[in-house]
Amino acid sequence: MSIAHILGKRRNGLRKTRSGTMLTGCCLLFFIWPGFPLLQSVLAPQAQAADERHDDHAGHDHGEHVEHDKDEGSDDHDGHDEHTGHEQDGGIRLTPEIIEATGIRVRVAGPGILGKRIKLIGEISVNENTFAHIVPAAAGVVREVAADIGEHVQAGDVPAILDSREVGEAALEHSDALTAYELSVADFERQEMITTNTHKMLEILSHEDDPQTVAELVSGLKIGAAKADVLDALTTRDLAQVSVAMAEKLFNYQQPIYDNTVKMLELLESNSTAAEAQKTLEHLDIGKAKKEIIEALADVELARASFKRQEQLLQQEVGSAKAMQEARHDLDAAASTHDALFEQVRLNAEQAHLEAQREYLTAKQEAIAATTSYPALLEQVVFDADVALLNARQTHGLAEQQLKIAVDKLLVLGLSHDAVQKLAGSDQPITYLPVTAPFDGTITAKHISRGEWLSEDADAFTIADLRTVWVNLSLTQKDLMYVRLGQPVRVAARHVGAAAAGKVTYLSPTIDESTRTALARLEIDNTSGDWRPGLFVVAEVDAGDAAAAVLVPKNAVQILEEQAVVFIANDESFTPRPVTTGRSDKNYVELLSGLSPGQRYVAEGAFQLKAKITISGLGSHAGHGH
Repeated sequence: MSIAHILGKRRNGLRKTRSGTMLTGCCLLFFIWPGFPLLQSVLAPQAQAADERHDDHAGHDHGEHVEHDKDEGSDDHDGHDEHTGHEQDGGIRLTPEIIEATGIRVRVAGPGILGKRIKLIGEISVNENTFAHIVPAAAGVVREVAADIGEHVQAGDVPAILDSREVGEAALEHSDALTAYELSVADFERQEMITTNTHKMLEILSHEDDPQTVAELVSGLKIGAAKADVLDALTTRDLAQVSVAMAEKLFNYQQPIYDNTVKMLELLESNSTAAEAQKTLEHLDIGKAKKEIIEALADVELARASFKRQEQLLQQEVGSAKAMQEARHDLDAAASTHDALFEQVRLNAEQAHLEAQREYLTAKQEAIAATTSYPALLEQVVFDADVALLNARQTHGLAEQQLKIAVDKLLVLGLSHDAVQKLAGSDQPITYLPVTAPFDGTITAKHISRGEWLSEDADAFTIADLRTVWVNLSLTQKDLMYVRLGQPVRVAARHVGAAAAGKVTYLSPTIDESTRTALARLEIDNTSGDWRPGLFVVAEVDAGDAAAAVLVPKNAVQILEEQAVVFIANDESFTPRPVTTGRSDKNYVELLSGLSPGQRYVAEGAFQLKAKITISGLGSHAGHGH
């Protein structure tokens, strides 16, 4: 049955039946009391039944409807109900009182902004960025369990304690590394002091070279064997310089003696007498050798004189041959002694001269060696001190690194910095292994009991910081185009009366093969604790605004005979007009055809007009067959 059939229906056909008369009276009550919903639900099916009975008995066809429609513009009251008004120009005319009573509001059609909103089903889950499985850093036996499911813990709290052999071994390694480190610190500090004092000593030596003064100035400096070596070298250098001076003085003293001795021997080779020799050598400084030579020469002269006298006596036959021979023997002995002494003096002079020369040269060499080796020794002392300090620093650094490795190993195994620092002097077992909470949160699961063996990959607890939670939304393929990262989303959980807002932080890049949906996620605040993981929620997403040439409220569009219509308003006359709908949101719908901008239409009360037409029985028995 078309809209034209409804508008062209004759009301006197309805009066032929008793039901029609009853419905006519009820119609007036409907418009006087439009807020009575039960009446609407009762009258609508009655009107439909009356139409069906009327269809069985009336003989009007579509042509008669057309002919009747042409007469609807007259004042003849046979075709209308006196309480409802009359039809004019294919519409329904209502009195101002009825329009006001039914709440009909007329607007001018025009463009508008259409807000697209989609609803999604989702579920609350823990924020996996603040969710963790607490596992022990090493295997061990559970000694103590201090937390249970539902309890709130803070970062660093110890919900359980284990006894671990691996921790014990690490603690022993830490003890060894700590001892080595402390020794390296002591050695480094000692060597640093020695090096500093060594440089201070060199500073003193740069402006002071007297051994005794230097010894007094460096007496308070702790340097070690190097200080004694430097002082010895300084003393040796000074002694060498003294030795050179003494040897040079001795050489200078011995040189003229040697020269005079040589000159004396040359003079005595001319067979001079002792008196002549005495006179000749009077001014030569020779020493003891001169006296011995003169005495030996005098002995030779005396022996020669005695021999000559005995020889003369023998010639005179006064003396004896024996006396002459003895005199000859004494002469030969004196001459031999003279010659031997002569050679000995020469030899002694040369030997003394050479010895003085050798001692002078030796002393000079020793002085040079002491003078050159002294600064070299100072450089070596500084170098050795610096190298020793460098080695001590390297040893200290290596020991420090080894200690850090040992500490890090204990930290990785779950001990805190305080626990590691107190480990050496603590009375707790070295196998102590705490299971610590990584952040503030709530214990959501527990898989640990006292006395059991716990492997290093076993979940002891699970912890979640529920101050924020995730909302996981399922997106169908048709909804994907409306959801994007950063888009605002409103979330509601009706069963707990909670609502929140957030933004999309994640969109899955793939579609789930089993559900054929994508995942959208947002993070919301849960300081109230209302959003429990596992709770089902409904989310509403603003899919964006779109301009529409003609936009009307959803209630303005009604369905008549399975066709969407709006009621065109012309003064007090209202005519249903078929329309084509387009996009819509929660409150408005776009009209693609049937209503033009500027036309007046019923924005509120369209349902009452639809009910008026239905209840009045303007059915398929009469009307125009457009």
